[in-house]
Amino acid sequence: MERRTQWPLSSYIAAGVGLALVSLISIPTHAAENKTLGFVVRDWFTAVYNTKFMDECPAGLATSNDELWWRSLAKDERARLTNNGRISKLQRYPIAMRRGPDGENVCLNPTVVTDPPMQVVEGMYSYGANLDRNIDGRATLKTCSHENFTHPDSTPGIDNQMYRLVGCVPGWRRGGLTENIANERRLQNGMGIILIEIMGVEDAYNDDDVTVAFYRSADPFAIGGDGQPLPHSSYTIDMADATPRYGDSLKGRITDGVLTTDRGDVSLPFYANYTFMHPVIKDMGLRLEIAADRTSATGLITGYYNVDAFLHYIGGMQGHTSSGASCPAMVTAAHELADGYPDPVTGQCTHLSSAFEIGAIAAFIVHPDVRASGEIPQTTRQILWSDKVKLPSLPPGFKTLRTEHGTLLTDSQSMTLYISTTDPPGVSACTDDCLSSWLPVTAWLQARSALDEWSIIDRGNGSRLWAYSGRPLYRYAGDVWPEDLSGDGLETFSAVVLKPPPPNPSWVTIQYSDAGPLLANANGMTLYVYDLPENRAFNTPFDRGTSRDMATPHMWTPVYAHDDAAPVGHWTIAFLDDDLRQWAYKHMKVFIYKADTEPGELNGQRGTDRYWRTIMRNGKNMAGAGR
Repeated sequence: MERRTQWPLSSYIAAGVGLALVSLISIPTHAAENKTLGFVVRDWFTAVYNTKFMDECPAGLATSNDELWWRSLAKDERARLTNNGRISKLQRYPIAMRRGPDGENVCLNPTVVTDPPMQVVEGMYSYGANLDRNIDGRATLKTCSHENFTHPDSTPGIDNQMYRLVGCVPGWRRGGLTENIANERRLQNGMGIILIEIMGVEDAYNDDDVTVAFYRSADPFAIGGDGQPLPHSSYTIDMADATPRYGDSLKGRITDGVLTTDRGDVSLPFYANYTFMHPVIKDMGLRLEIAADRTSATGLITGYYNVDAFLHYIGGMQGHTSSGASCPAMVTAAHELADGYPDPVTGQCTHLSSAFEIGAIAAFIVHPDVRASGEIPQTTRQILWSDKVKLPSLPPGFKTLRTEHGTLLTDSQSMTLYISTTDPPGVSACTDDCLSSWLPVTAWLQARSALDEWSIIDRGNGSRLWAYSGRPLYRYAGDVWPEDLSGDGLETFSAVVLKPPPPNPSWVTIQYSDAGPLLANANGMTLYVYDLPENRAFNTPFDRGTSRDMATPHMWTPVYAHDDAAPVGHWTIAFLDDDLRQWAYKHMKVFIYKADTEPGELNGQRGTDRYWRTIMRNGKNMAGAGR
């Protein structure tokens, strides 16, 4: 693996100089070699300008699919389809979407109905940039005529038709479900993570010539005990055929700690609300304000976003009714508001001027060295343990979730599902007070299942419930976040575990740290692995000697295995060249750190060698956090 020289915080500060002076220090350019700054994007939000009384939306907020469907129904039909209003808007979205003349999903087939025009932003202020370099919105060779905004700081000529489109849609306003759920899901599942690498940096505060590259991470976020990404963790660039899957770059400059790039076309990964895309933002520019301590940054990405790519996201979004918009009306409005890159045949613009607010965390960006021999590809670096239990097929609206407790059955929002041992097959015995804590998983009226193990129970009061292996499914009201198991073992309820977790050797214990539960030895000392490619070849002698390659070999003690020890779960045995046997976890040899003296300490994780990783109880290797 190639690891380019990158600056952690300490390299900005001379020995003995306090942290309070960091903003006053400038590294002399004549003494510094070119280095890099790395960031991982934590937050991505469409830039919207919201006023307290929604002055920007004088016609009100956008009308939703659900509202249009509701209006189209006769009173008795409305009562029947919503169980007299007891079925929530989110639960009835599959019905509301299918309001085409022949039951078509209008989000996937937006031309089968004609909806009223969508309410769009009519205010004068917006965040963004002057992309077309004029202030009156007139057409140019690359743009269509449109109305410009003024920035809140009074800068004229701001182009942001994406905001004009979505600014009156509840899901895109600040705090809206569409944007917030997408952002938190990226944190949880690690999909579509953007890496920003600033190269050729001589002076981190003022440098008139740097290169900024954009990649996708092959690693999930390294999460700390507060549930947020840890600064200065390591992220490996996602590769395809020995080259980065992404990697577009822009020239830029740093002035007083603020990075500004030139404009160019940049492809970025995008994941949100169960949809993954590879949009190219044309004429993209980045303005990034880097915090004085270099642990974080905030910024604005501006450019032209492809209309068809955005509408593909809209059409495939689950739970679109929660965003508060009509898909057909949004499709029409998006094409009408498009202001960039006219089609050479029709003259209709194909892109929307856009702005996106980002928040980033300092990161070490790892470049895989494709020339290294014997390296295991990223896609096969993890040994997937299995007890040969095949997971069942799932009907729409259900998911499986791998956790430290095993593979759980969850709903579409990754919330744990439960069954009760007191429910006879095909019957729900949960009534009255029981229903205040245990929420039956309802099946929509047209739901059917021909899958093994799955059935639908009619309660006789107009409601229908999903059942797995004949037993009704429930959510627990006390669960707040995905993976919560607050209801497991309460009363007669237990979580549905489809596959048990991989076992650990009998000597492994669980200890609690400020980064969460982790694996330790019998004495409670934290276990570590040294995550280099050669360390994953655990079944061959280490000619170079793992401990001799480390920055502080005298501080690390191998965890040896007894002669009668046998592999179990993710754990295997490494045979050393001196006839000793060492435990390995997911192809990586296991050690303890001599400076750890109390259970739960992480001194080895927080050392200067960032290849060290602890083994968390959830089975993930928490990425290194070098000082």
